[in-house]
Amino acid sequence: CRRERMVVVGYVSGSASITVAFYKGKKLICTHRDEHQRETVYDRLQRVLPSHLQSIQWHALGRLDADTTGLILFTNDTRLVHFATHPNSKIPKTYEVMAAGKLSREQIQMLRDGVELSGGLGKSLKAEVNIVSPRKSELKLSEYRNTPLQITISEGKNRQIRRMLLAVNSQALSICRVSIGTIELDGLESEDDWRLVSSSELQSGLGWNAGQMLDSNERMK
Repeated sequence: CRRERMVVVGYVSGSASITVAFYKGKKLICTHRDEHQRETVYDRLQRVLPSHLQSIQWHALGRLDADTTGLILFTNDTRLVHFATHPNSKIPKTYEVMAAGKLSREQIQMLRDGVELSGGLGKSLKAEVNIVSPRKSELKLSEYRNTPLQITISEGKNRQIRRMLLAVNSQALSICRVSIGTIELDGLESEDDWRLVSSSELQSGLGWNAGQMLDSNERMK
């Protein structure tokens, strides 16, 4: 695959706050260690990052379940992790979802208004839910009378998108997270792609002022 030269600016080991956007594929577990010896997102991150970034202690800004793909942000700044995952932050996260069956207007409105989630997780907050054109990878699924949706939520309960669809008698056939705040998956063309996230992106995209950052707009593939 093609590699682009990455320019590192202002990195000071042990003191710089660094954030990486990563395109997660299926079957990767969002934990530092898995008791069943399955591959984790941290294992994969170590494989794709250059050597000078492999020694950093990374932390994910929220999780995705094993079968969900898409954008994850990793950082070495625990303050940013706390800020981004705190319930009061309400950072919007957008997902492209293939829902089983042709959802009615009533079902979609229920998703927008909030539904009672299984597992005793209470009612979901109001969400933005719209029917969209399916991604190329989902065209075959859409041929079988399913509904491609874009869903934006501002909370992060366990397997929330899946539970929301179950609450309206459907299920998620596929889920891909395409943005966190205004930081988007666009630009990461395939699974395992990654790039450094600039301080200005974190400030405008998440409302976070990181202080000293490692800046680069370069992407390595």
